[in-house]
Amino acid sequence: MLLTKVERLILANQFRILELLDPENAEGYSIKQKILHEGFMLEYDNLLLGYDEVPEEVCREVTDILDMFRALFCAIKLHPKAAINKKHAKFQGFDGNNEELHLAYARFLIEDLNHWEESKLPDLNSHRQVLGRYRAMLRHWMETPERFELTPEDVNRITAVWSKPAANLSRPRRNPANKPRLM
Repeated sequence: MLLTKVERLILANQFRILELLDPENAEGYSIKQKILHEGFMLEYDNLLLGYDEVPEEVCREVTDILDMFRALFCAIKLHPKAAINKKHAKFQGFDGNNEELHLAYARFLIEDLNHWEESKLPDLNSHRQVLGRYRAMLRHWMETPERFELTPEDVNRITAVWSKPAANLSRPRRNPANKPRLM
Protein backbone atom coordinates (compact mmCIF):
# COMPACT_ATOMS: atom_id res chain seq x y z
CA MET A 1 0.00 0.00 0.00
CA LEU A 2 1.28 3.45 -0.84
CA LEU A 3 0.39 6.48 1.23
CA THR A 4 1.17 10.10 0.51
CA LYS A 5 2.67 12.26 3.25
CA VAL A 6 -0.70 13.97 3.66
CA GLU A 7 -2.50 10.63 4.03
CA ARG A 8 0.12 9.51 6.57
CA LEU A 9 -0.34 12.73 8.55
CA ILE A 10 -4.13 12.43 8.51
CA LEU A 11 -4.03 8.79 9.63
CA ALA A 12 -1.44 9.51 12.32
CA ASN A 13 -3.64 12.29 13.67
CA GLN A 14 -6.66 9.95 13.68
CA PHE A 15 -4.69 7.37 15.65
CA ARG A 16 -3.60 10.13 18.08
CA ILE A 17 -7.26 11.04 18.66
CA LEU A 18 -8.13 7.37 19.18
CA GLU A 19 -5.21 7.05 21.59
CA LEU A 20 -6.68 9.84 23.72
CA LEU A 21 -10.26 8.57 23.50
CA ASP A 22 -9.48 4.91 24.11
CA PRO A 23 -6.83 4.60 26.87
CA GLU A 24 -7.22 0.80 27.03
CA ASN A 25 -5.85 0.50 23.49
CA ALA A 26 -3.56 3.54 23.59
CA GLU A 27 -0.36 1.53 23.13
CA GLY A 28 -1.60 0.00 19.88
CA TYR A 29 -2.61 3.41 18.53
CA SER A 30 0.76 4.82 19.52
CA ILE A 31 2.55 2.08 17.55
CA LYS A 32 0.38 2.84 14.50
CA GLN A 33 1.31 6.52 14.79
CA LYS A 34 4.99 5.62 14.84
CA ILE A 35 4.59 3.41 11.75
CA LEU A 36 3.05 6.36 9.92
CA HIS A 37 5.44 9.03 11.21
CA GLU A 38 8.49 6.94 10.37
CA GLY A 39 7.09 5.73 7.04
CA PHE A 40 7.59 2.01 7.67
CA MET A 41 5.92 0.94 4.41
CA LEU A 42 6.11 -2.79 5.14
CA GLU A 43 3.85 -2.21 8.16
CA TYR A 44 1.15 -0.18 6.37
CA ASP A 45 -1.05 -3.21 5.71
CA ASN A 46 -1.00 -3.99 9.46
CA LEU A 47 -2.63 -0.61 10.10
CA LEU A 48 -5.81 -1.87 8.51
CA LEU A 49 -6.01 -5.34 10.01
CA GLY A 50 -9.62 -6.06 10.81
CA TYR A 51 -10.89 -3.85 8.01
CA ASP A 52 -11.43 -6.65 5.50
CA GLU A 53 -14.52 -6.52 3.35
CA VAL A 54 -17.00 -9.34 3.64
CA PRO A 55 -18.20 -10.27 0.15
CA GLU A 56 -21.90 -10.24 -0.56
CA GLU A 57 -21.82 -14.01 -1.24
CA VAL A 58 -20.51 -14.66 2.27
CA CYS A 59 -23.18 -12.39 3.78
CA ARG A 60 -25.92 -14.19 1.88
CA GLU A 61 -24.54 -17.57 2.92
CA VAL A 62 -24.52 -16.49 6.58
CA THR A 63 -28.13 -15.26 6.42
CA ASP A 64 -29.18 -18.49 4.68
CA ILE A 65 -27.47 -20.54 7.40
CA LEU A 66 -29.10 -18.47 10.15
CA ASP A 67 -32.49 -18.79 8.43
CA MET A 68 -32.01 -22.56 8.27
CA PHE A 69 -31.24 -22.72 11.98
CA ARG A 70 -34.28 -20.54 12.69
CA ALA A 71 -36.43 -23.02 10.77
CA LEU A 72 -34.89 -25.90 12.73
CA PHE A 73 -35.48 -24.05 16.01
CA CYS A 74 -39.14 -23.44 15.12
CA ALA A 75 -39.63 -27.10 14.14
CA ILE A 76 -38.26 -28.23 17.50
CA LYS A 77 -40.64 -25.86 19.31
CA LEU A 78 -43.56 -27.00 17.14
CA HIS A 79 -42.82 -30.71 17.72
CA PRO A 80 -41.44 -30.86 21.30
CA LYS A 81 -42.13 -34.58 21.79
CA ALA A 82 -40.86 -35.76 18.41
CA ALA A 83 -37.68 -37.78 18.13
CA ILE A 84 -35.49 -34.98 16.76
CA ASN A 85 -31.71 -34.70 16.86
CA LYS A 86 -31.77 -31.42 18.78
CA LYS A 87 -28.03 -31.19 19.41
CA HIS A 88 -27.17 -30.69 15.75
CA ALA A 89 -30.24 -28.56 15.04
CA LYS A 90 -28.72 -25.66 16.98
CA PHE A 91 -26.42 -23.03 15.55
CA GLN A 92 -22.88 -23.48 16.90
CA GLY A 93 -21.18 -20.39 15.50
CA PHE A 94 -18.26 -20.25 13.06
CA ASP A 95 -14.55 -20.98 13.50
CA GLY A 96 -12.64 -17.80 14.27
CA ASN A 97 -9.43 -19.14 12.70
CA ASN A 98 -10.75 -20.47 9.39
CA GLU A 99 -14.22 -18.97 8.93
CA GLU A 100 -13.48 -15.48 10.19
CA LEU A 101 -15.53 -13.56 7.61
CA HIS A 102 -18.59 -15.70 8.33
CA LEU A 103 -18.02 -15.26 12.06
CA ALA A 104 -17.63 -11.48 11.77
CA TYR A 105 -20.88 -11.08 9.84
CA ALA A 106 -22.79 -13.46 12.13
CA ARG A 107 -21.57 -11.49 15.16
CA PHE A 108 -22.74 -8.27 13.53
CA LEU A 109 -26.20 -9.67 12.77
CA ILE A 110 -26.72 -11.46 16.08
CA GLU A 111 -24.91 -9.28 18.61
CA ASP A 112 -25.07 -5.79 17.10
CA LEU A 113 -28.41 -5.87 15.27
CA ASN A 114 -30.09 -8.40 17.60
CA HIS A 115 -31.36 -10.48 14.68
CA TRP A 116 -31.67 -14.27 14.89
CA GLU A 117 -31.84 -14.12 18.68
CA GLU A 118 -32.47 -17.87 18.83
CA SER A 119 -28.89 -18.30 17.54
CA LYS A 120 -27.32 -16.10 20.21
CA LEU A 121 -24.49 -17.84 22.05
CA PRO A 122 -22.09 -16.73 24.79
CA ASP A 123 -19.31 -17.12 22.21
CA LEU A 124 -20.08 -17.36 18.50
CA ASN A 125 -16.60 -18.75 17.85
CA SER A 126 -17.13 -22.50 17.45
CA HIS A 127 -13.37 -23.13 17.74
CA ARG A 128 -13.70 -25.77 15.03
CA GLN A 129 -14.62 -25.72 11.38
CA VAL A 130 -18.35 -26.08 10.84
CA LEU A 131 -18.92 -24.42 7.48
CA GLY A 132 -18.63 -27.66 5.49
CA ARG A 133 -21.35 -29.27 7.57
CA TYR A 134 -23.50 -26.14 7.47
CA ARG A 135 -23.24 -26.11 3.68
CA ALA A 136 -24.25 -29.77 3.48
CA MET A 137 -27.19 -29.07 5.79
CA LEU A 138 -28.09 -26.02 3.72
CA ARG A 139 -28.26 -28.12 0.54
CA HIS A 140 -30.76 -30.48 2.23
CA TRP A 141 -32.74 -27.56 3.66
CA MET A 142 -32.93 -25.79 0.27
CA GLU A 143 -34.33 -28.99 -1.27
CA THR A 144 -37.16 -29.05 1.28
CA PRO A 145 -40.43 -27.80 -0.24
CA GLU A 146 -41.68 -26.18 2.98
CA ARG A 147 -38.40 -24.84 4.36
CA PHE A 148 -40.00 -22.81 7.17
CA GLU A 149 -42.50 -25.49 8.18
CA LEU A 150 -40.22 -28.45 8.79
CA THR A 151 -41.44 -31.82 9.94
CA PRO A 152 -39.44 -33.89 12.44
CA GLU A 153 -38.35 -36.07 9.51
CA ASP A 154 -37.08 -32.97 7.68
CA VAL A 155 -35.09 -31.90 10.74
CA ASN A 156 -33.48 -35.32 11.10
CA ARG A 157 -32.67 -35.49 7.37
CA ILE A 158 -31.07 -32.03 7.46
CA THR A 159 -29.06 -32.68 10.64
CA ALA A 160 -27.96 -36.19 9.58
CA VAL A 161 -24.83 -34.71 7.96
CA TRP A 162 -23.30 -34.30 11.45
CA SER A 163 -22.97 -38.07 11.75
CA LYS A 164 -21.02 -38.33 8.46
CA PRO A 165 -17.23 -38.25 8.65
CA ALA A 166 -15.91 -34.74 8.15
CA ALA A 167 -13.71 -35.95 5.28
CA ASN A 168 -16.87 -36.64 3.25
CA LEU A 169 -17.97 -33.04 3.57
CA SER A 170 -16.58 -30.12 1.68
CA ARG A 171 -14.39 -28.32 4.22
CA PRO A 172 -13.10 -24.87 3.50
CA ARG A 173 -9.37 -24.50 3.84
CA ARG A 174 -7.66 -21.27 4.59
CA ASN A 175 -6.01 -19.99 1.44
CA PRO A 176 -2.92 -17.76 1.26
CA ALA A 177 -4.83 -14.75 -0.01
CA ASN A 178 -7.29 -15.16 2.90
CA LYS A 179 -10.17 -15.08 0.43
CA PRO A 180 -13.33 -17.02 1.23
CA ARG A 181 -13.93 -20.14 -0.79
CA LEU A 182 -17.51 -20.36 -1.93
CA MET A 183 -19.27 -23.29 -3.51
